[in-house]
Amino acid sequence: MLLIPAVVCIAMFERDTAGMFFGLFAGALWDMNASGASFNALYLFAVGFICGTLINTIMRNNIITAKLLSMIFIPVYVIGYWFFHYIVGGLDMAGFMFLRYYLPSIAYTALFLPLLFIGVRSIEKHYSEE
Repeated sequence: MLLIPAVVCIAMFERDTAGMFFGLFAGALWDMNASGASFNALYLFAVGFICGTLINTIMRNNIITAKLLSMIFIPVYVIGYWFFHYIVGGLDMAGFMFLRYYLPSIAYTALFLPLLFIGVRSIEKHYSEE
């Protein structure tokens, strides 16, 4: 799930337009690897736009904001994916998969978010000085 916080962090530094297109690109790559039928591209497109716009208008660009935005968009994605693939799809052991796979993936992604934010910030500072 690291693409979601990556799009959030990049959109926070690049703002809405670049964040939208990075989200679209990352989602298209994710859809080529998974059977998303363009869902991931559209979702990450919206995430990039929302994060970039929020940073432009009402939020500050810091690690707490990155954590807040990521911890909103990651569970929305995970719960939606789980619901449509397991509950609506009628697959067995939906609750077991949610507790054993999807909830830990949210937690692990949240653990690596500060490293991702620091990496994106250092790259942004390096290239913005030149």
